[in-house]
Amino acid sequence: MRNQAREDFTNARRRSNGGERGVSVLELLIMLVMVSVITGYALTRISGAQQFMRMENASREFMSYVDKARIDSVRRHAGPPGTLPQPVMSSVTITGPRSYRVIMDFDGDGIVDAPRNIVIPDNQGVIFNTGTTPLPITIAFNWRGRAVSTTPSTLATYVTPPNFSLQTTGAYGSVRSTAINLSTSGDASINAGGGSVYPPNPVTIDQSVNANTLVRNANMRVTSY
Repeated sequence: MRNQAREDFTNARRRSNGGERGVSVLELLIMLVMVSVITGYALTRISGAQQFMRMENASREFMSYVDKARIDSVRRHAGPPGTLPQPVMSSVTITGPRSYRVIMDFDGDGIVDAPRNIVIPDNQGVIFNTGTTPLPITIAFNWRGRAVSTTPSTLATYVTPPNFSLQTTGAYGSVRSTAINLSTSGDASINAGGGSVYPPNPVTIDQSVNANTLVRNANMRVTSY
């Protein structure tokens, strides 16, 4: 009996000295905080990567419409209003921070269809950044596939579209952007994430043709521009 009591006393002292000490409430709280911080950081990184992918997808979709509009204008021999009735030029217009409008022949029947309005959902975290250039920004192409002004004119007025970008809102980390560059010749390029992709140089257009010489080709087009 005495030996049993002595053994119980020894075991109690051993437990009190930390030999079999359990986890305290403070240690449990510290562990939970550490797990929460690590989990939150991981989720933020994953969300940031997903947002960047959505920006890349939105950039590719926008550029695909620009390419389609250019090809459609060439296919339909579109041009600015001239002496002869000209087919309507295909164009892409940025109408807002998250929206743009596409005008072209979508079904390939030779007739320009109703405008198609594209909206980037708010939850995508992607917006247009046009800098100091006010909206709307219209990119129109003539029958040569070159960027021209939409102002009514007998001759084509070649323009260099302003540079702009699609960027993330920074809701999940730093702001990242994809620059979109278009030249007067209608060539387009994307500069994603600050890579070494350079925009094409604007071409010089010779506009020395006599505006009064209206030569008509086999397609009854005015070729003085």
